[in-house]
Amino acid sequence: MGVSLAIGLGYGSFQVVAGVMTVGTLTALVMYLQRFMSPLVELSRIGESVVRFLAGIERYFEYMDTYPDVKDSSDAVGIGDTKGEIQFQDVWFRYDKDTVLKGINFLVHPRETLALVGPSGSGKTTITRLIPRFYEPFFKKQIMYAILLPKNNVKEGRLWLKTAQETLC
Repeated sequence: MGVSLAIGLGYGSFQVVAGVMTVGTLTALVMYLQRFMSPLVELSRIGESVVRFLAGIERYFEYMDTYPDVKDSSDAVGIGDTKGEIQFQDVWFRYDKDTVLKGINFLVHPRETLALVGPSGSGKTTITRLIPRFYEPFFKKQIMYAILLPKNNVKEGRLWLKTAQETLC
């Protein structure tokens, strides 16, 4: 909008100096330019919002279409009544050759809040993905999900689990 206004003012100024246009006509020209350009600027902003929305929707559907590596066992059962505890005992996890979790231990009681805090790459997100069984640890002395025992139905158990992530899309 600024460039078109500058061009209109520049052109109009030369016309006023040359005596072809009056100052009132120049003022009207500038006002018409502003009235004409404002809706175009708004349309471009709406277009930008639509593009961002469509990109977010695409990421959402990519996420929804992914199939986890962890599958229900053939004898999977519903979760039924649970204590609501989550316990990790000596849990290890690695991505390819990089071991991210080494001997993790913790117990979360019902209605307790657990905050995972640490530097980037310390395994916070990995822990949040182990709990709903998006991943399986490669070694565990004991890992008990009162919500998601290995024989429990993964989909049903994930409906019970709530997490707050930094970003979703």
